[in-house]
Amino acid sequence: MIKDNIADKQLDNSKRVRGRPFPKGVSGNPKGRPPNESTLRYWLIQYLEAKEHGHDKNRMQELAEKIALEAFKGDKLLLKEVFDRVDGKAPETIRHEGEIDTGIKELSETLLGIIRHGQDNPRPDKSD
Repeated sequence: MIKDNIADKQLDNSKRVRGRPFPKGVSGNPKGRPPNESTLRYWLIQYLEAKEHGHDKNRMQELAEKIALEAFKGDKLLLKEVFDRVDGKAPETIRHEGEIDTGIKELSETLLGIIRHGQDNPRPDKSD
């Protein structure tokens, strides 16, 4: 009886596509990756998502309200932070004037010389 079960499992395994140990549409990890409880981020999120005793809002909602109120009172740093979080940071334009010397032209000429003339003489004299 046990030998029959082993043979059935081997037969089932031989039908599976390599690299796909689970049938199509079935997750091998239905609960997802477990949370990493050793990180500061994990514990901060746990703290901020908790509600204070007798409060309707969690700590994160209360913190957001306090930040918004201080920003409206005139705190420029918090006001900038609120806009950056809500609208995203404004793209920074970088201008450059002049020429950028990357050395690519010289490198490509050297490589072409090596390909055409061999390692010993990558840049033959033009007077030849």
